Order: sequence, then structure tokens, then C-alpha cells
Amino acid sequence: MISGGIPNTALALNGTSRLLLLKDGFTLNVGTLSGESGALAWLYPNSVLNINQTSDATFAGTIKDNTFGSVTKSGSGTLTLSGTNTYQGATTINAGTISLAANNAIANSVAVALANTAGVSLNINGTTQTIGTLSGGGASGGNVNLGSGGAALTVLQRTFSDYTGVIGGTGSFTKSGPGVLR
Repeated sequence: MISGGIPNTALALNGTSRLLLLKDGFTLNVGTLSGESGALAWLYPNSVLNINQTSDATFAGTIKDNTFGSVTKSGSGTLTLSGTNTYQGATTINAGTISLAANNAIANSVAVALANTAGVSLNINGTTQTIGTLSGGGASGGNVNLGSGGAALTVLQRTFSDYTGVIGGTGSFTKSGPGVLR
């Protein structure tokens, strides 16, 4: 059993490898996350996978949960998600970039929060994404880059949130749902 995590260690899930966070409310701290298609990171209720990634890596597997497992990205590197992920908790980007390389790389119920910090970004990369809510950002950072070539970001916005970063690129941005996004 890992207690607290492996904060400066790269976690590579190859083939059909499994990472199971089996404790409600557990936070696992890892240095880098990478993995092949077929790999699975399973988050139990209210658990957090905290990735302090200072280098660039791709996770092509699936991150899923039982109920409201969350992903937090720290560290200056880029985490590319190229699989279809179904976790329902939050995605928080405190440092660096999460880059989406496949349609629906983040589930449509996920709240995405970006820190107002230089270098923080969510890159849509010309893909089609639907997320639950969008918040954070600001004058220092926390921007969304749609990319080009038919990129589309839809925010379902069921609640109130503030997003003060920049949404750039040549794709489309749609806010739907009864909530307020300002």
C-alpha cells in the first residue's frame, strides 16, 4: 500500500496495467503520469490523482472513477491525455498544461479549474470537448487554447463560476446550460 504517494517518481502504466486508488478520499501524488492505450487509472470516491509533472508525457489509457475522483495537474510540464476519460470529479490545473489529443478526453460532467499562474493552460488541440464547468484563469495565466481545424469546446455550466482567462484559437466556444459563466 502506498501512503501519500511517490511524488518524484514517474508512473508508467503499460499495456493493460491498472492503478487502483482504493480508499475514499485518498490523494496519490506522482511525479509523472504516462501510459499506453489499455492502461487504467481507477479513482475511488473523492480520491485525487495529483500529478506533479515537470516533463512532458502522454497518458493514452483511461482515467475513470467510482464517484467524483479528481485529477490535479501541478509541475511545469505538459500532460497529454489521448484516451477517453470518464472520471466525474474535478480537473484542476495549478501549473503547466493539460493537452487533449482526442475527442472527449475529459468527461462532460467534469469541472475544469485553471490557476491564475503564468504557464497554466488547457489545450484543446483542434478536438471536440464538452465539460461541466469552467473557472479560474486571470491576467497572469490559466488560458484555454482551442487550437485550429474545427476545435470545439462546450461548457454545460450547471452552476455559477468565474473564468477570467483567455480563450484563444480558431475553434468554437459554446456555453450552454442554466448556470452563469462570467
